Amino acid sequence: MYYLTSPYNKEGDRIGAPYESLEKAKEDAKKNERFGYVVYDSEGKLVYNPTTSLKASEILYQARIIADYMRKNGYSYGHASINPAIAKGMPDCDKLCSCDRLVGWALYNAGFTDQPYLHGLTDELIPFMLRHGFTEITDMNELMPGDVIYVGYRDQPAPYGHVFIHAGRSAQNDCYRYDAGSVDRIRCIGIYEAYNQSGQPFCQPLELSEKALFRIAYRPPTEK
Repeated sequence: MYYLTSPYNKEGDRIGAPYESLEKAKEDAKKNERFGYVVYDSEGKLVYNPTTSLKASEILYQARIIADYMRKNGYSYGHASINPAIAKGMPDCDKLCSCDRLVGWALYNAGFTDQPYLHGLTDELIPFMLRHGFTEITDMNELMPGDVIYVGYRDQPAPYGHVFIHAGRSAQNDCYRYDAGSVDRIRCIGIYEAYNQSGQPFCQPLELSEKALFRIAYRPPTEK
C-alpha cells in the first residue's frame, strides 16, 4: 500500500485513502506538489517525491502552513522587529511579515534555524542559502517546486526587487507561488480575494511585469 502524505510522514498527515497503485499515488502527488506532498509506502519508505529533494518538499509544506497562519491571524506587510519565524505566538508579536521574511520563515520551519533573533533574513538571505548548500539556478526553464526565486529589473543590481517560493507550474504554465509581497497577498484580499478561503499558493505568471522579471533562483540542497 502507498500513502499520499507530508514529507515528514507523521501520524495524521496522510491524505485520503491508501493507494494500491504506485502509479496512481505518484500521479496524485505530482498534482499536489505545490503543497509538498510525497508518497510513502506502508513500511515508511519514501518511494516518490515530485520535487528535487525532500527538503524542497518540506519548504513547500511549511510555506503553506505559514501562509495560512498569517492569513488567519491578521498579519500585515512590513519588517518585523523580531524575526517572524521566532516571534510567532509571542504576546508582543507585531504580526508583520515581508517577502524575504516569509522565505526565511519557511526555511526556519524546514530546519534552517540558525537565523538572527532580530529582524530576520533580509540582505542576508542569499548568503544564508549559499552557506546551507542551495544551488544557483539561472535558467527559468529549469525551475522546480521549492526553488526560491528573485525577480526585478534585469539591469538592477542585487539584492533585486522581490523574492518568493516557487511551487510549480499550472496546466496553463503559470507559476504557483508562496508570496508575502503585500498585505493583500498576506491576507488574500483585493485582487487575491479568490484565495481567501483556500489560501496560498497563488497561481500567476512567473513574471508579472517589467518590474518583476526573473533574475535568479536558489534550489534547496539534496539530502545525502
